[in-house]
Amino acid sequence: MLLFIFGALAVLHPKNIVPQAGQLIYDEANILKDIWGMPGQYIFLLVGVATLFGTQLALVDGVGRSISDIIYTNFKGAKKRTLSWWYLLVVGIWIVAGCVITFVMEQLNVSELGFLFSAAYMGGFAMAIYVPLTLYMNRRYLPSFAKPKKYQRQ
Repeated sequence: MLLFIFGALAVLHPKNIVPQAGQLIYDEANILKDIWGMPGQYIFLLVGVATLFGTQLALVDGVGRSISDIIYTNFKGAKKRTLSWWYLLVVGIWIVAGCVITFVMEQLNVSELGFLFSAAYMGGFAMAIYVPLTLYMNRRYLPSFAKPKKYQRQ
């Protein structure tokens, strides 16, 4: 993302172009179209798609691996299926849920910034639940030498 911002400073700023919300990559691609023609525009748009897709791919893969491993290792009934089957199921549900959420937010005319804020809120709520549960589980189930110690002022 920083490369797109630096690209905007180097390419759009000298031409006094201020991109509209959600138009940064397209505006930069149009400048490259003026310099390199249509191939330059297509290359830049492909780079933009690859950047955004790479982030989503890493997120879906990480969540799929984590949740499928948790299910497979903690539930006896889950061993009737392979770990890759659970991975496929979790990833499929994650992708469908993401598409449904995106569709609903589009119908509600939520802006790109609204998408980001919603993701930040959800991340904050998840951490508010995740951190205390992790601390509880570590203090309850880890061997004593690995348990986190109580906070002490020095």
